[in-house]
Amino acid sequence: MRKEERYTRKGGTMSIKTTVREGRYWNVHGQSCCIVAIITNPVDWAAYINGVPSNLQREEEAIEWVSKHGAKLSEADAHHFFPTIDLPYRP
Repeated sequence: MRKEERYTRKGGTMSIKTTVREGRYWNVHGQSCCIVAIITNPVDWAAYINGVPSNLQREEEAIEWVSKHGAKLSEADAHHFFPTIDLPYRP
């Protein structure tokens, strides 16, 4: 899943492409959990985790929801789930 966001800085517009690199999603008996890596190319990245509300039916919806409402993982935990991302981890 990819999306582009525009930010305004000091009167000018700067384009930053934010990419959901990868999402890990589990669903067992209607209870689901998702881990998402968000990359701000070519600057940095961060990973987030959260349980997913039961009203979200699709994996894509779960990934989007966790990218907005998830708890940030520690750098060590994030690298465990996404070992191939070679950018600085967002503080």
